[in-house]
Amino acid sequence: MTDQSSGSFCNLDIPLPFELFASLLTLGHKYMIDDLIASGIARLRVLFPSNFDDWTDWIVDGKVSTPIEMSVFDVIPVIKLARLLGCPDILPVAFYACCSLRPAALLEGTFSCGRQVKLSHADIATCLNMRDKLLVKSSRIRRVFLEIPFAHIDGSRQHDSRSTQCTATARKLAMRVLDHGLLSDSYCFTRMDPWISGVQKELGEQLCPSCMALLRTDMNERMRQEWLDLGSMVGKS
Repeated sequence: MTDQSSGSFCNLDIPLPFELFASLLTLGHKYMIDDLIASGIARLRVLFPSNFDDWTDWIVDGKVSTPIEMSVFDVIPVIKLARLLGCPDILPVAFYACCSLRPAALLEGTFSCGRQVKLSHADIATCLNMRDKLLVKSSRIRRVFLEIPFAHIDGSRQHDSRSTQCTATARKLAMRVLDHGLLSDSYCFTRMDPWISGVQKELGEQLCPSCMALLRTDMNERMRQEWLDLGSMVGKS
């Protein structure tokens, strides 16, 4: 390994293609190169954090740059790498990502570093069990649309024409949530702003800034609470 490639690997600001990353990290583990192992684990922990605020900084708000260029299927070898490196804290979010894969991908695995990598039967069972639990979490998070706890609607502000419009828009959003099946979506730890913006554009109407801010805050707190037992779903408390 050249000094240049080692330096690039250790610099988290330089994104690496997943296959190159996985190959270097595997070699680092095989030959006990501590700097490579530490840098590799650090990259994985950016993408698969155990802390909810780190997750929102990275995946929801995009405040953190991508240290590894991955496809959706690369999460399968990530699970293998996490076990190889003894990093169980990476597994909850890695399995969460696996839950968005189609059944064929879960069963057949993917090719990585020139070989097929497949989940074990136990890992597939963990993923399927986790998906069922995430569907329940999704309904608890996104039923905020059905409960419409907005500033104009809950009586904390004087009733006016704006509150009437927000009430109508909120109820239409709630119906779209049901129509689009978003109460039963295993990928539930994501902000809904792009979806809301698209629906509001289609409707030709929108919530006022106060109602939208309250919706974001309420949903974020629900996600935070549901995140707390993510680790226990894969046997990590």
